[in-house]
Amino acid sequence: MIPNSVLNKINHLARLLGFRTEQDSELYSVSTECLTAVANEIQWLIDDVKLDGSKLSVSGWAINNFDKRAKDAEFLINGRLFEQVSYPLASPDLQSIYFNIPRAKKARFKCQTTVNKDDFRTGFLRLEFALQVAKGQARRKAWYYPDPELELSLPDESRIKRVIGVPNRTSYIVGGSTIFSRFEAYLKDKLQREYSDFQDVLDWGCGSARVSRYFHLFPQVNLVGVDIDKDNIDWCRKNLKHGSFFAIELSPPMEFSDNSFDLIISVSVLTHLNEIGQHLWLQELKRISRPNAILMLTIMGKSIMGLLQTEASTIESVESLGFKVLGHNPDLDDSIGKNDHYLNVMHSHDYIRKEWGRYFTVVDIVPALAANQDTVVLINNK
Repeated sequence: MIPNSVLNKINHLARLLGFRTEQDSELYSVSTECLTAVANEIQWLIDDVKLDGSKLSVSGWAINNFDKRAKDAEFLINGRLFEQVSYPLASPDLQSIYFNIPRAKKARFKCQTTVNKDDFRTGFLRLEFALQVAKGQARRKAWYYPDPELELSLPDESRIKRVIGVPNRTSYIVGGSTIFSRFEAYLKDKLQREYSDFQDVLDWGCGSARVSRYFHLFPQVNLVGVDIDKDNIDWCRKNLKHGSFFAIELSPPMEFSDNSFDLIISVSVLTHLNEIGQHLWLQELKRISRPNAILMLTIMGKSIMGLLQTEASTIESVESLGFKVLGHNPDLDDSIGKNDHYLNVMHSHDYIRKEWGRYFTVVDIVPALAANQDTVVLINNK
């Protein structure tokens, strides 16, 4: 919730900008809360990464909403400073969107540095935007770039688009490796678990294995990926040999025995199911989860609502209702045909704790952990 003192200032600014009624001011405060969440929770995004021999170039935007001076922030690679940094640069495009954040008008950056083989010793480069007053948060918000020498086959742009909504290979690679690495870091830091501790891992809604492709770094793990997109599953079977991949139907059950998995990850699946389908699949995930299995499932949180410039009335409706269907999502129409199954939906955190808590213990809801989506961490101990 926004403190009253801040809310009063927001309402005053809202009236100056033409929001005359009390309801208008409330909608304005809801909108600015989500826009501020982008700066505080997502904080920075990478537009492009290029590795030319030993020269790494990274560009994007980063909002320093905490330090006294924007330039006090540091750009790090594996904990050391980039050799060349241009920041902050003018960003009129961001200023027009994040109008309530003064530093959004100068938030672009360009960084360059030299890398060598040893920098990829974990399989990834770790890229961080470190603020002076919040250095401890930089690791959780780090972005990752995989070792090109270890990178597996990439799907074509049409398959990438069905997974992330745009045919952008850089976004696909950086997003997938970041989710994989942030999940790994969370498991280590919060639950004292390593990927290697899990025997059987399910990527529910794997698409073309954007995330689970990196389990090839853990050959001791038995990886299984499933999806309703049969074409992407066929591609995984032909190109990724470190896991088993299966097409599934739009509704449960799946052809797995009870208690099959001790870790289940799922990125942007429950963001596309209606409420009845959600409960049916949560029951199915519980059936196939071993006792004390960990599940990491993503939802659309306030920060991504701000990133997507979601209408304030929609955000307010999500908070009041808990669950809201926004409409049909056409991304899989070419694969599964036009249907009323694949939707865009949003959840409130209170709804998650109440409804998902009927099946699992809700350990945590981590804002923007899954490359901008919130991650719900569950344990099957009920």
